[in-house]
Amino acid sequence: PVRLVSWKAAPGGYYTDYSVSRDGKLIAYSSSQSGGRENIYVKQTADGEELRVTRDEWTNVCPIFSPDDQRILYSSQREGNAGLYVI
Repeated sequence: PVRLVSWKAAPGGYYTDYSVSRDGKLIAYSSSQSGGRENIYVKQTADGEELRVTRDEWTNVCPIFSPDDQRILYSSQREGNAGLYVI
């Protein structure tokens, strides 16, 4: 095995639900930074900075890249109801 990408979690945070883009250049994941709600982040596999792509009060998990790598589908728990969203 060869390590694709790695980074350290912030204190109190955790990373889950990884998805790699089809071209292998990006990784999307859900993360709870400092113990907050999970949001969706994207990071370049070649030592890029992470970019937070959801900024709301909901729990957002399970990112999946679209076939053309231009969108991310994810699950969000909103007002007691689960739904699928695209960003």
